[in-house]
Amino acid sequence: MADAAQPPADEKVISLCRAFLERYPVSPQLAEDRAKVRMKLGQVFFRSGDFASAQTQFETLASETPTSPMVEAALFLAAQSSMKRIDAGAIDHAIELFGEVASRNGPLKLHARLQLALLQNRLGKEADAIKLYDDILRANPAAEMKSAALAGKADNLFLLGAKDKTQYDQALVLYEQLANEPGIDLTAQHRALYNKGRCLEVLGRPEEALAAYYQVVESGIAKPQEYFWFYKAGFDACRLSETREQWKSAIAIYQKMATLDGPRAQEARERMKQLRLEHFIWE
Repeated sequence: MADAAQPPADEKVISLCRAFLERYPVSPQLAEDRAKVRMKLGQVFFRSGDFASAQTQFETLASETPTSPMVEAALFLAAQSSMKRIDAGAIDHAIELFGEVASRNGPLKLHARLQLALLQNRLGKEADAIKLYDDILRANPAAEMKSAALAGKADNLFLLGAKDKTQYDQALVLYEQLANEPGIDLTAQHRALYNKGRCLEVLGRPEEALAAYYQVVESGIAKPQEYFWFYKAGFDACRLSETREQWKSAIAIYQKMATLDGPRAQEARERMKQLRLEHFIWE
């Protein structure tokens, strides 16, 4: 009841949880009740930003009641808590915890591998991250997980392309696959198309890059639900057009972006006006 209060009564929840844990010691009869209380206490600490305390509760749950069905979730949440800390060794410990979750072969296995891949990427170990994404994809995951793994693998291949340009070609294939995945949400599709454009630019194929960026713009105009990738693609398309002195094409794209009531509409209007003045284009 305290946890369901509006606004949340976090201090009261913490006090009640601690009182329960102090009053009822570890015993086989109360093991699951204590696990539930520790899970709640950890969740409250986590949402309040006290990640060290949250991690302590989740790891204590796992060690205190190792047979509880909540252990896998507790270890996963402990790893997430460790990821959010800036302490020395926090990332290494998060990797250990996610690794343990993945080894349990439970329902959170693929989610743990996804988090491990993100951590390897953060550490600059792109090749290790790609191996983890491949493990996920071989498991034939659900659509959302598959999209995340494809995007992650493609992003790491793109990073490796700085040293080996053949990696850009592989990244391009994955971005194209991702953009055409059945049921992909609009944001993920726009992101894939934008990154496809980046690959094509790096590979020296500006016309195709422009077409990929423009595809995002056209999709965004038809379904104005996502602005971040819409504007990134639109402004990069204009940059390419201006570099090639295709002023009318750039103006047309700026005009499309200006028609939506989005966060960068005014910027597009101002740039369109500037190009018209500089190049005497009024039609």
